[in-house]
Amino acid sequence: MKRPKALFIAPAAPGRDGNGLAMRLGVFLEAVARCADTELLILPIAGPGAEECDLARQLGIRASTLAVAGITDTNYHLLSRLSSPADRLAAFKRYGRGSRHSAISLPVVEAVRAMVEGDDFDLVHTGRLYIAEAALGTGVARRTLDLDEDDAWAWRRQAELAREAGRVETAEWAEAEAQAEDRLLGRIASRFDALFVAGDLDRQRLLARHGGLRLEVIPNSVSLPASPRRNEERDTLLFVGNLSYAPNIEGIVWFIREVLPLILKVRAVRLRIVGRGHSVALAGLADGAVEVLGAVENLTAIYEASTLAIAPLFSGAGTRIKVIEAAAFGVPLVATTIATQGLAISAETIWQADDAAGFGAAILAALSDPEERARRARGARLLVAERYDRERIVGDLANRFGDILERT
Repeated sequence: MKRPKALFIAPAAPGRDGNGLAMRLGVFLEAVARCADTELLILPIAGPGAEECDLARQLGIRASTLAVAGITDTNYHLLSRLSSPADRLAAFKRYGRGSRHSAISLPVVEAVRAMVEGDDFDLVHTGRLYIAEAALGTGVARRTLDLDEDDAWAWRRQAELAREAGRVETAEWAEAEAQAEDRLLGRIASRFDALFVAGDLDRQRLLARHGGLRLEVIPNSVSLPASPRRNEERDTLLFVGNLSYAPNIEGIVWFIREVLPLILKVRAVRLRIVGRGHSVALAGLADGAVEVLGAVENLTAIYEASTLAIAPLFSGAGTRIKVIEAAAFGVPLVATTIATQGLAISAETIWQADDAAGFGAAILAALSDPEERARRARGARLLVAERYDRERIVGDLANRFGDILERT
């Protein structure tokens, strides 16, 4: 029997490690590849292209990149050049699409169609809503889409925070982005055979606005180290996250400015920041207590040396792979409520707080009690092993793709 063929369209290079988006894309790529001869097409909107996709090479998958930079939708390009913020906001509202959607212009859709023309694909899978339109011009009969998270909710959360800070135009822009996400999903969802999301909380939020959607939950996952070692360097705090992602930047800047000084008054600590990308917002914040390492290829030694992992996040949707990863490595965690939303990790297995004083107090309490740190870390790792094991989830997802491909 002839093996099916699949096209996988991604906004960044999938991987087994790296940032959360890369890791989730990697799970889906590996699952598709288990049941179909797969080709990978990267539209590098959110990360690197095929040249950095080690996973594709390991799986024997042909990968290519379509450079979308410079061929943004003309209307968005024009409105983004307006000098007046008020005029730019008004034009964006009239535009009706999201800023990320503008990267999938008509020339991009046509280029994708031309690249796959003549290939007899049985399935096209797309990772993330904001590039979903690229799949619709391929002519492939079976289509699947991983939403990952509720993008509109994430934009509305940013709008809420901006309003609280008195940034009215920023809030209005974020609300317009949210409306654009909902419009796009409502317009194209029925053209996909399956829609996936990372957690039940995002599924419920999406269904509250799009009642007819058939959403399947595929949890985020990590590969569990067989027996994680602990080689703690005293009082070392660790933050891991993509430093090009606004919620990560917002959270770590808040921590350095509002929380870290409270801790340093009581106890000398070191904060390590690890992640791809660069943020101007972090410039000048690194000092004797803060170390910015940038991208680290293998995080094992970093996790082993960390006393605590922190996740001080206040916006963004989905479930945080780096929270799961820290637990998998046996590193105890202090996090905000939003950082752990949608995860089965309970308050008994981590420390949780949503204001500066509470977050600082939680860190000091954890640093002062090694036995409690170890107890909570064991509990969190057990939950990850039960719910978020990568190998099991890849297998389950491969079976789902197999069912879709078997349908005539």
